[in-house]
Amino acid sequence: MVGMVSKKDSEHFSQNICLTIKKKLRSGVIYVMKRFVHLIIIFIMANAIFVNANSAPSYWEAYPYSEVLAVDKDCPVVVNSEHLTFDFSQDYEYGNNFSPVARVNAGYEMMNPTDGTLYVQMAFPFVASLTDLSVSDIAIRVDDETIPYEIYIDPDDADVEGSDGEGFSYGGVGDILKDPIVSEDFDLNNDAKLYRLKVDMDSKEDVDFKINFNVNPQKTRLIVSGFNGGSYGYSDGEGSSISARISNSEAMEILILGEDFEFTYEVYSNENKKLPKDSYNIDIIQDTADPGEYLSAAIRQDIRADISNWISDDQLLAPYVSRIFRESRVTGFVMLQDVLAAGFTDRIITLVYSVEFPAQETRRVSVGYLSAGVMDSRETTWPQYSYTYLLSPAQNWADFANLDIEIMTPEEAPYIIKSNLELTADGRNRYTASFDALPKEELSFTLYKNAKATFADKVQKKVSKLSYALYFLWPVLAIIVAASVLFVGRAITRRKKS
Repeated sequence: MVGMVSKKDSEHFSQNICLTIKKKLRSGVIYVMKRFVHLIIIFIMANAIFVNANSAPSYWEAYPYSEVLAVDKDCPVVVNSEHLTFDFSQDYEYGNNFSPVARVNAGYEMMNPTDGTLYVQMAFPFVASLTDLSVSDIAIRVDDETIPYEIYIDPDDADVEGSDGEGFSYGGVGDILKDPIVSEDFDLNNDAKLYRLKVDMDSKEDVDFKINFNVNPQKTRLIVSGFNGGSYGYSDGEGSSISARISNSEAMEILILGEDFEFTYEVYSNENKKLPKDSYNIDIIQDTADPGEYLSAAIRQDIRADISNWISDDQLLAPYVSRIFRESRVTGFVMLQDVLAAGFTDRIITLVYSVEFPAQETRRVSVGYLSAGVMDSRETTWPQYSYTYLLSPAQNWADFANLDIEIMTPEEAPYIIKSNLELTADGRNRYTASFDALPKEELSFTLYKNAKATFADKVQKKVSKLSYALYFLWPVLAIIVAASVLFVGRAITRRKKS
């Protein structure tokens, strides 16, 4: 009968349809998996530039700055007004930071309410390292005339905890020391013995020069220069050693504070074999040196002249001498390069100056300096920059009134998206605030590229973090995808055969 299909033909037709579908599915799955691999590779490579461009840290801390302090807590001077400005409108270079730098100026109108002339000693503390200290950027003026000041260095490192301003305190004016650091056991005012060593090698190969010694840290402290390794013997200093990598000829020095010490020396090859003494020559010269002058010379070679020339020798030595005694307290010795690292450590630096106040008269006092902020890009696409200014120290004046705040924001982050004090947008890139009395809170504000940190910013940041992870994990992902394609292909092949 025309139009009728046999059962056998129908089954054959169905099998052909199934085979065709399987082939299509297999080729389709493989095609999709290949496209997926290609997309992953393209995504990773496209984000490689983004990852490299964002290799800077996602968080960079900074310390808050503070109001000017009166050294005498019973000072009767009153503050009639203060105009505080943060000017980000220019590009300033200040230390190693990742935030816009502001020119901060705190201008005060101060009055002497008494019937006698007052000579008021004031202090301005801040946190910086000696290597980042920019003396030329600090200006202290009285009635628009620049006045001199003294610089005092806190010998102790600054405490990083609370560096965002929360709970951070300068503790008055830091640890201002007018006298040099002294030790009951070690006299830094008298000459100390200095060993100068020079090693000359017959071979052009590098060797290891090693000095073995025993020292009692209670009686002897060694400052060693030219050495790059050391070990400490835990039994009263027995079995201690210092070593240096020698190329042809090297000079080393050992400055001895306290009692002299005995030592032996050895030279080892690259294969750690002890070399015979006739294969090298060692000159040992005994000399003397003033410890303060010896250290001052090394320090002044390590920091900029415009810094060292502004600071007295005693103040300049304070953090370095403090580190010598601290680092050698157990071992009995310290590397000179580790001592010089004190110049790169943040510490409280205090500027002290005096202002004469005639009876019943008002004077204008201002302090200007550069300030960096906290950079935080952990949660948003663009970094947030936060700045803290400690207002609370101003309550130590006899009275305080009329605070005006002006912030001129940078082009890269023109918006203040957070502030604990109420600020008013006053035109482009300008925010202001006025208070009749000193606020109970410190000033803290955050700059951002956009008017607010949106949910989309945070999502985009999470995506960028994912791309960063994929950038390093793509070989693993590629292997997993390739294995999946191979597994699916083999499964389809086995099903076809069956």
